[in-house]
Amino acid sequence: MRPAHHIFAFTVVTTATLGMPVQAQTFQSPDILVLGDSQITFGAGPAYYNFFKNLTRSCRPKGVNRQAIKSLSKNSVAVIGVRSTSLQDWSATTRKGKADICDVDPNLKQNAGAYGTVNRKGAKYVQIGVGPEFQFCKAGVSPTKAALRPDYYQPKLLVLSFLGNTTKRWANDPVATRKDVDAFLRQLPKGQKCLFMTTAPTYKPSENQRRLKAQAGIQAAFARHANKCLFVKGLTDKSMKALTANAHNFRINKDGTVRDPFHPTHLGATVFLRSIKADLCAALSTALQD
Repeated sequence: MRPAHHIFAFTVVTTATLGMPVQAQTFQSPDILVLGDSQITFGAGPAYYNFFKNLTRSCRPKGVNRQAIKSLSKNSVAVIGVRSTSLQDWSATTRKGKADICDVDPNLKQNAGAYGTVNRKGAKYVQIGVGPEFQFCKAGVSPTKAALRPDYYQPKLLVLSFLGNTTKRWANDPVATRKDVDAFLRQLPKGQKCLFMTTAPTYKPSENQRRLKAQAGIQAAFARHANKCLFVKGLTDKSMKALTANAHNFRINKDGTVRDPFHPTHLGATVFLRSIKADLCAALSTALQD
Protein backbone atom coordinates (compact mmCIF):
# COMPACT_ATOMS: atom_id res chain seq x y z
CA MET A 1 0.00 0.00 0.00
CA ARG A 2 1.39 3.39 -0.94
CA PRO A 3 1.60 6.13 1.73
CA ALA A 4 -1.56 8.23 1.96
CA HIS A 5 0.07 11.60 2.57
CA HIS A 6 3.40 13.28 1.99
CA ILE A 7 4.47 16.73 3.06
CA PHE A 8 6.82 18.53 0.70
CA ALA A 9 8.38 21.87 1.59
CA PHE A 10 8.99 24.60 -0.97
CA THR A 11 10.88 27.86 -0.52
CA VAL A 12 8.92 30.67 -2.14
CA VAL A 13 10.75 33.91 -2.92
CA THR A 14 8.97 37.02 -4.18
CA THR A 15 10.06 40.62 -4.66
CA ALA A 16 8.52 41.33 -1.26
CA THR A 17 10.77 38.82 0.47
CA LEU A 18 14.07 39.53 -1.26
CA GLY A 19 16.62 40.51 1.37
CA MET A 20 14.40 39.09 4.09
CA PRO A 21 14.04 35.59 5.56
CA VAL A 22 12.11 33.40 3.12
CA GLN A 23 8.93 31.65 4.10
CA ALA A 24 8.55 27.92 3.55
CA GLN A 25 5.23 26.63 2.27
CA THR A 26 4.18 23.04 2.78
CA PHE A 27 2.41 20.84 0.27
CA GLN A 28 0.18 17.93 1.20
CA SER A 29 -0.73 15.37 -1.42
CA PRO A 30 -4.44 14.92 -2.16
CA ASP A 31 -5.94 11.45 -1.96
CA ILE A 32 -7.57 11.82 -5.38
CA LEU A 33 -5.83 13.68 -8.21
CA VAL A 34 -7.78 14.51 -11.38
CA LEU A 35 -5.82 15.72 -14.43
CA GLY A 36 -7.56 16.95 -17.55
CA ASP A 37 -7.77 19.46 -20.38
CA SER A 38 -9.54 22.76 -21.01
CA GLN A 39 -13.00 21.36 -20.29
CA ILE A 40 -11.86 21.40 -16.66
CA THR A 41 -10.21 24.81 -17.07
CA PHE A 42 -13.24 26.52 -18.58
CA GLY A 43 -16.24 25.21 -16.70
CA ALA A 44 -16.13 21.56 -15.66
CA GLY A 45 -13.57 21.82 -12.86
CA PRO A 46 -15.97 22.53 -9.96
CA ALA A 47 -18.29 19.75 -11.11
CA TYR A 48 -15.44 17.21 -11.15
CA TYR A 49 -14.36 18.39 -7.72
CA ASN A 50 -17.86 18.08 -6.26
CA PHE A 51 -18.33 14.62 -7.75
CA PHE A 52 -15.08 13.16 -6.44
CA LYS A 53 -15.18 14.99 -3.10
CA ASN A 54 -18.59 13.49 -2.36
CA LEU A 55 -18.24 9.99 -3.76
CA THR A 56 -20.68 8.33 -1.40
CA ARG A 57 -23.37 10.82 -2.38
CA SER A 58 -22.35 10.82 -6.05
CA CYS A 59 -22.35 7.05 -6.45
CA ARG A 60 -24.71 5.84 -3.69
CA PRO A 61 -22.94 2.47 -3.64
CA LYS A 62 -24.17 -0.73 -1.99
CA GLY A 63 -22.48 -3.84 -0.63
CA VAL A 64 -18.81 -4.34 -1.46
CA ASN A 65 -18.94 -1.32 -3.76
CA ARG A 66 -19.96 0.84 -0.82
CA GLN A 67 -16.85 -0.11 1.13
CA ALA A 68 -14.58 0.64 -1.81
CA ILE A 69 -16.17 4.02 -2.51
CA LYS A 70 -16.49 4.92 1.17
CA SER A 71 -12.73 4.47 1.57
CA LEU A 72 -12.25 7.75 -0.31
CA SER A 73 -15.48 9.52 0.55
CA LYS A 74 -13.94 11.87 3.13
CA ASN A 75 -10.52 12.27 1.59
CA SER A 76 -8.94 15.24 -0.14
CA VAL A 77 -9.36 15.98 -3.84
CA ALA A 78 -7.36 18.07 -6.32
CA VAL A 79 -8.55 18.79 -9.86
CA ILE A 80 -6.20 20.35 -12.44
CA GLY A 81 -7.11 21.10 -16.05
CA VAL A 82 -4.43 22.42 -18.40
CA ARG A 83 -5.72 24.01 -21.59
CA SER A 84 -4.71 22.61 -25.02
CA THR A 85 -3.33 19.39 -23.52
CA SER A 86 -3.85 15.69 -23.96
CA LEU A 87 -2.44 12.44 -22.59
CA GLN A 88 0.85 12.54 -24.48
CA ASP A 89 1.77 15.94 -23.04
CA TRP A 90 1.97 14.33 -19.61
CA SER A 91 4.48 11.71 -20.74
CA ALA A 92 6.72 14.05 -22.79
CA THR A 93 10.27 14.62 -21.56
CA THR A 94 11.43 17.31 -24.01
CA ARG A 95 10.75 21.00 -23.54
CA LYS A 96 8.83 21.12 -26.83
CA GLY A 97 6.80 18.03 -25.99
CA LYS A 98 5.54 19.43 -22.70
CA ALA A 99 5.31 23.07 -23.79
CA ASP A 100 1.52 23.19 -23.46
CA ILE A 101 1.86 22.20 -19.81
CA CYS A 102 4.97 24.15 -18.85
CA ASP A 103 5.10 27.29 -21.01
CA VAL A 104 3.37 30.45 -19.87
CA ASP A 105 0.27 31.12 -21.96
CA PRO A 106 1.04 34.17 -24.13
CA ASN A 107 -2.46 35.60 -23.81
CA LEU A 108 -3.85 34.63 -20.42
CA LYS A 109 -0.41 34.41 -18.72
CA GLN A 110 -1.90 31.44 -16.89
CA ASN A 111 -2.64 28.09 -18.50
CA ALA A 112 -4.70 26.00 -16.10
CA GLY A 113 -7.67 25.79 -13.80
CA ALA A 114 -7.23 24.21 -10.36
CA TYR A 115 -9.77 23.20 -7.73
CA GLY A 116 -9.76 21.66 -4.28
CA THR A 117 -6.65 21.33 -2.14
CA VAL A 118 -4.41 22.89 -4.80
CA ASN A 119 -6.31 26.18 -4.97
CA ARG A 120 -7.51 27.15 -1.52
CA LYS A 121 -7.48 30.86 -2.41
CA GLY A 122 -9.95 30.34 -5.27
CA ALA A 123 -7.83 31.83 -8.07
CA LYS A 124 -9.64 31.68 -11.40
CA TYR A 125 -6.56 30.42 -13.25
CA VAL A 126 -3.07 29.23 -12.32
CA GLN A 127 0.20 28.67 -14.17
CA ILE A 128 1.81 25.25 -14.12
CA GLY A 129 5.34 25.59 -12.76
CA VAL A 130 4.43 28.47 -10.44
CA GLY A 131 3.68 27.70 -6.80
CA PRO A 132 4.25 24.65 -4.61
CA GLU A 133 1.23 22.77 -5.99
CA PHE A 134 2.31 22.88 -9.65
CA GLN A 135 5.97 21.84 -9.85
CA PHE A 136 5.59 19.52 -12.85
CA CYS A 137 8.27 20.96 -15.13
CA LYS A 138 11.62 19.39 -14.31
CA ALA A 139 14.16 19.23 -17.15
CA GLY A 140 14.39 15.82 -18.82
CA VAL A 141 11.48 14.41 -16.81
CA SER A 142 7.84 14.03 -17.84
CA PRO A 143 5.24 16.14 -15.99
CA THR A 144 3.71 12.90 -14.69
CA LYS A 145 6.96 11.67 -13.16
CA ALA A 146 7.71 15.13 -11.81
CA ALA A 147 4.31 15.15 -10.10
CA LEU A 148 4.14 11.54 -8.88
CA ARG A 149 7.56 11.42 -7.24
CA PRO A 150 7.88 9.89 -3.76
CA ASP A 151 8.11 13.21 -1.92
CA TYR A 152 5.32 15.02 -3.79
CA TYR A 153 1.96 13.89 -5.21
CA GLN A 154 1.07 10.41 -3.92
CA PRO A 155 -2.66 10.02 -4.66
CA LYS A 156 -4.55 6.88 -3.78
CA LEU A 157 -6.35 7.33 -7.11
CA LEU A 158 -5.29 9.12 -10.30
CA VAL A 159 -8.10 10.14 -12.67
CA LEU A 160 -7.38 11.32 -16.23
CA SER A 161 -9.90 13.09 -18.47
CA PHE A 162 -8.92 13.85 -22.08
CA LEU A 163 -10.13 13.55 -25.68
CA GLY A 164 -10.76 16.66 -27.76
CA ASN A 165 -7.21 17.86 -28.39
CA THR A 166 -6.19 14.49 -29.86
CA THR A 167 -9.38 13.62 -31.73
CA LYS A 168 -7.80 13.33 -35.16
CA ARG A 169 -4.83 11.29 -33.93
CA TRP A 170 -6.83 8.84 -31.84
CA ALA A 171 -9.54 8.46 -34.49
CA ASN A 172 -7.20 7.72 -37.38
CA ASP A 173 -3.91 6.31 -36.11
CA PRO A 174 -4.21 3.25 -33.84
CA VAL A 175 -0.45 2.74 -33.71
CA ALA A 176 0.16 6.27 -32.46
CA THR A 177 -2.74 5.92 -30.03
CA ARG A 178 -1.25 2.76 -28.53
CA LYS A 179 2.09 4.54 -28.21
CA ASP A 180 0.41 7.41 -26.36
CA VAL A 181 -1.10 5.03 -23.82
CA ASP A 182 2.03 2.90 -23.46
CA ALA A 183 4.24 5.96 -22.96
CA PHE A 184 1.94 7.42 -20.33
CA LEU A 185 1.57 4.23 -18.32
CA ARG A 186 5.35 3.86 -18.16
CA GLN A 187 5.41 7.13 -16.21
CA LEU A 188 3.25 5.81 -13.38
CA PRO A 189 4.74 4.53 -10.13
CA LYS A 190 4.29 0.82 -9.53
CA GLY A 191 0.91 0.12 -7.98
CA GLN A 192 -0.63 3.50 -8.82
CA LYS A 193 -4.41 3.13 -9.12
CA CYS A 194 -5.58 4.80 -12.30
CA LEU A 195 -8.78 5.57 -14.21
CA PHE A 196 -9.02 7.20 -17.64
CA MET A 197 -12.28 8.78 -18.79
CA THR A 198 -12.98 10.60 -22.02
CA THR A 199 -14.37 14.11 -21.75
CA ALA A 200 -17.92 15.37 -22.14
CA PRO A 201 -19.71 15.67 -25.49
CA THR A 202 -19.65 19.04 -27.20
CA TYR A 203 -22.63 21.07 -28.41
CA LYS A 204 -21.90 20.12 -32.04
CA PRO A 205 -23.30 16.81 -33.39
CA SER A 206 -20.65 16.59 -36.13
CA GLU A 207 -17.82 17.07 -33.63
CA ASN A 208 -19.25 14.42 -31.36
CA GLN A 209 -19.25 11.92 -34.23
CA ARG A 210 -15.55 12.58 -34.74
CA ARG A 211 -14.92 12.19 -31.03
CA LEU A 212 -16.83 8.92 -30.90
CA LYS A 213 -14.35 7.47 -33.37
CA ALA A 214 -11.44 8.82 -31.32
CA GLN A 215 -12.98 7.40 -28.15
CA ALA A 216 -13.12 3.95 -29.73
CA GLY A 217 -9.45 4.27 -30.64
CA ILE A 218 -8.26 5.25 -27.18
CA GLN A 219 -10.52 2.66 -25.54
CA ALA A 220 -8.92 -0.08 -27.63
CA ALA A 221 -5.47 1.14 -26.60
CA PHE A 222 -6.34 1.10 -22.89
CA ALA A 223 -7.96 -2.33 -23.20
CA ARG A 224 -4.46 -3.77 -23.52
CA HIS A 225 -3.67 -2.46 -20.03
CA ALA A 226 -6.90 -3.00 -18.13
CA ASN A 227 -4.92 -4.25 -15.12
CA LYS A 228 -3.07 -0.91 -14.90
CA CYS A 229 -5.70 1.72 -15.71
CA LEU A 230 -9.46 1.36 -16.08
CA PHE A 231 -11.37 3.07 -18.90
CA VAL A 232 -14.73 4.89 -18.81
CA LYS A 233 -16.52 6.28 -21.85
CA GLY A 234 -17.57 9.90 -21.58
CA LEU A 235 -19.47 9.86 -24.86
CA THR A 236 -22.45 7.58 -24.40
CA ASP A 237 -25.99 7.63 -25.77
CA LYS A 238 -27.16 9.16 -22.51
CA SER A 239 -24.46 11.84 -22.25
CA MET A 240 -24.79 12.87 -25.89
CA LYS A 241 -28.56 13.13 -25.57
CA ALA A 242 -28.08 15.38 -22.55
CA LEU A 243 -25.49 17.73 -24.06
CA THR A 244 -25.53 17.62 -27.86
CA ALA A 245 -27.37 20.64 -29.31
CA ASN A 246 -28.50 21.58 -25.79
CA ALA A 247 -27.58 25.24 -25.38
CA HIS A 248 -28.64 25.18 -21.72
CA ASN A 249 -25.43 23.34 -20.85
CA PHE A 250 -23.02 25.73 -22.65
CA ARG A 251 -22.13 29.41 -22.54
CA ILE A 252 -24.48 31.47 -24.64
CA ASN A 253 -24.54 34.95 -26.12
CA LYS A 254 -27.24 37.49 -25.31
CA ASP A 255 -29.12 36.46 -28.44
CA GLY A 256 -29.26 32.87 -27.24
CA THR A 257 -26.65 31.46 -29.62
CA VAL A 258 -23.91 29.25 -28.18
CA ARG A 259 -20.68 31.15 -27.61
CA ASP A 260 -18.48 28.18 -26.69
CA PRO A 261 -19.61 24.82 -28.11
CA PHE A 262 -16.66 22.80 -26.77
CA HIS A 263 -16.62 23.47 -23.02
CA PRO A 264 -19.71 22.65 -20.94
CA THR A 265 -20.53 25.00 -18.10
CA HIS A 266 -20.51 23.91 -14.46
CA LEU A 267 -24.14 22.92 -14.94
CA GLY A 268 -23.37 21.08 -18.17
CA ALA A 269 -20.49 19.19 -16.59
CA THR A 270 -22.69 18.23 -13.65
CA VAL A 271 -25.28 16.87 -16.07
CA PHE A 272 -22.50 15.01 -17.91
CA LEU A 273 -21.11 13.34 -14.79
CA ARG A 274 -24.59 12.39 -13.67
CA SER A 275 -25.26 10.80 -17.06
CA ILE A 276 -22.21 8.51 -16.88
CA LYS A 277 -22.17 7.91 -13.13
CA ALA A 278 -23.24 4.25 -13.34
CA ASP A 279 -20.18 3.34 -15.42
CA LEU A 280 -17.91 5.77 -13.61
CA CYS A 281 -18.91 4.58 -10.15
CA ALA A 282 -18.56 0.92 -11.14
CA ALA A 283 -15.06 1.60 -12.43
CA LEU A 284 -14.17 3.53 -9.28
CA SER A 285 -15.27 0.70 -7.02
CA THR A 286 -13.14 -1.72 -9.06
CA ALA A 287 -10.11 0.58 -9.07
CA LEU A 288 -10.29 1.16 -5.33
CA GLN A 289 -10.45 -2.49 -4.34
CA ASP A 290 -7.07 -3.91 -3.31
